[in-house]
Amino acid sequence: MSCCSFVVRHTVCFLAFVTWLLGSIIIAYVLWMLSTSTNFKNVFEGTTPVTYVLLGLGSLFFTNGLLGWMGSQNKKGSWLLKLFLLLGVLTIAAEIGGIITLSILKVRVSDIVEQGWMETNPKTRHLIQEHFVCCGLTGPSEYAKTAEPIDISCYHNLNPQDLTREELASLNSTVSGSTEPMKEMSKHGCRERILSSLSTHKAIWISILGGILLLQSLCFCLTVSALNLKSSDSIDSLDRLHATTYM
Repeated sequence: MSCCSFVVRHTVCFLAFVTWLLGSIIIAYVLWMLSTSTNFKNVFEGTTPVTYVLLGLGSLFFTNGLLGWMGSQNKKGSWLLKLFLLLGVLTIAAEIGGIITLSILKVRVSDIVEQGWMETNPKTRHLIQEHFVCCGLTGPSEYAKTAEPIDISCYHNLNPQDLTREELASLNSTVSGSTEPMKEMSKHGCRERILSSLSTHKAIWISILGGILLLQSLCFCLTVSALNLKSSDSIDSLDRLHATTYM
């Protein structure tokens, strides 16, 4: 086996492993989300599009990466690499088709955030509320419409320097003798905070999406190269065998 073929084969193996790992993480998160929320029954009713997209994309990544991982290590696994190549092309086509569909339907980012909030589990919501210092999708009033209690993640520590003397005196009289930090319920909804964060860090998440597409494109090019090198090695082996036979 030539040095070039060795490098290409192991590079395809590494990229396929990264693809498989990404798919495994997505599938694990979706399964954890469904097992810890009340939306599991909605999956069979066709009302959870974000869950379907994540589960489908994760399954494609998982299967595609596994095929490429096995095919790159199997000397006679050309059919596995061809299947890996086919699924890779289908995955890229599905991603591009999804973006075009969202553009045609004029789906806004706020609509995706709202739908994702409805489908995700309480633990994820609590983590978002704690990170963005917010409460509910639109505000604390959201909890008044449900039987779900207000989680402690809706409360944040108060900075005494941001309070007036009257407010500070009122709080001190209320929590006198307590050693715990003063907390206040956030009045901001998470939707605006998430959209603001996405707008502020637009370059980061666009770079992440571009990196995933670059990874898939690199897998495609290297897999084609690996198949060509395998074909060339097979032809050279046959030529040497014929030459040995007729000597």
